[in-house]
Amino acid sequence: MARLEFALDPADLPRLARWPGLRAGRSFPVDLTWHDTVDGALEDQGLALCVYPTGATLSVFDAAASASPPTVLAEARRPALLGRRLPDDLVVVARLRGQRRTLRPETPGGVEIRVLDSPGAGPGQLQACRVTLDGPAPLLTPMAVAIAQDLRLRVPRASLARQVLAGARGHPLPPRALGAPQVDAGLTVTDSLAAIAGHLLDVMLHWGELAPTARTPEPVHQMRVATRRLRSALSIYRKVASCPELNALAAPLKLCAARLGKARDWDVFIDGTGARLADTFPGDKRCAAMMRAAGRRRRDAYAELRIFLEGPDFRTLTASVACAVALRPWDDTAPAETMQQDTAVFAAAVLTKRMRRVKTDGQGIADLPIPALHELRKDCKRLRYAAEFFSSLFPQKRVKRFVNRLADLQEELGLLNDTAAVSGLMAQLGRMERSYAAGLVEGFSAANAGTARARIVAAWKRFRLARAFWIG
Repeated sequence: MARLEFALDPADLPRLARWPGLRAGRSFPVDLTWHDTVDGALEDQGLALCVYPTGATLSVFDAAASASPPTVLAEARRPALLGRRLPDDLVVVARLRGQRRTLRPETPGGVEIRVLDSPGAGPGQLQACRVTLDGPAPLLTPMAVAIAQDLRLRVPRASLARQVLAGARGHPLPPRALGAPQVDAGLTVTDSLAAIAGHLLDVMLHWGELAPTARTPEPVHQMRVATRRLRSALSIYRKVASCPELNALAAPLKLCAARLGKARDWDVFIDGTGARLADTFPGDKRCAAMMRAAGRRRRDAYAELRIFLEGPDFRTLTASVACAVALRPWDDTAPAETMQQDTAVFAAAVLTKRMRRVKTDGQGIADLPIPALHELRKDCKRLRYAAEFFSSLFPQKRVKRFVNRLADLQEELGLLNDTAAVSGLMAQLGRMERSYAAGLVEGFSAANAGTARARIVAAWKRFRLARAFWIG
């Protein structure tokens, strides 16, 4: 038996109550109060003291850690408070009052759903709606995905206690994770997969919440990077942890990356090539018209992205990833020797293979055509993601030198790729904007490409001298 927890839009509760295969069970009132000092002494220690009519629970949470995926009941419940001495000046800092109801399976052995619904109607009360799925592990993912497809069921970004305390203090929820994941030493291969995927899911959820209304390109950029990292991680582990649940993530992750990429491409053009062109030809009406058209395309791309992030495709993607991290279906299919293998040994093999691919594709780099350089850039990106994931397992000085030189090479290749992508963006503009101003843009980009070759060759030579940090 397994348990997962999600957040649900309260407006969808009536539809959930009529979910096929379920019947109404018990329902009873809930009155929960969280206690802390006025200055938040318990919260600062990652503790939450919840008091209810029949007792109290001291829960442990860590907003900066992603060892447990957000779908799992991430709070380690400690009944009887384990004899911990609590501050004497505790006060009520948050309260939830509502109903807890149960939806039981009509047939034995099915999934049971429990709902905590707090409408937040009274003074000082907070709103929350959490849905817990209990049942056999193989049944939980299909149930969660099916509900997320039809209802606004989402992976919560924090435990209930964390959400309640942040809401009571008027603080935004802190991100559980940011940036690239780093595997802890001593983890097995299958444990490291769960850690990496859980971390990246948290990053996607954090930036995905900000992206639809962002005033800067940063949320879309960071979410796109997290999506790419997750796709790369699944590729790394595909052979050693293959299972239908992970294989099924490939297509929706690719769709998510495409939606983000469309918005990101216009951000890069407008803030990069477009801005430099506007500075070069100030007051040129045709350039100004082209930039206005590009701005409209960017707004359209963001509107499409907003619809995607608020729609069923993104909900089912994140629910599927969260279920995989929590339930670890690859444990049933991975060879026993793989499950127990030290991640450092696995990492060295992965990095060696990806390094070999980069060196092979980079041969004769000075004369490679643009498409070949584009493939080399993607190889560099895959190598860098793997290096980031496993960097904590190796000497940091050597890791830093290697990653910095790889990043420099990737940056130069990326600038050339951005230049090559301009033609595709210009083709999306209106007929008038495609002519004079678009010609200037492509000429401007071509001129930059001319100097990019020399910079790429220089970066390649520096990279070739970098020592593989995972060897010796």
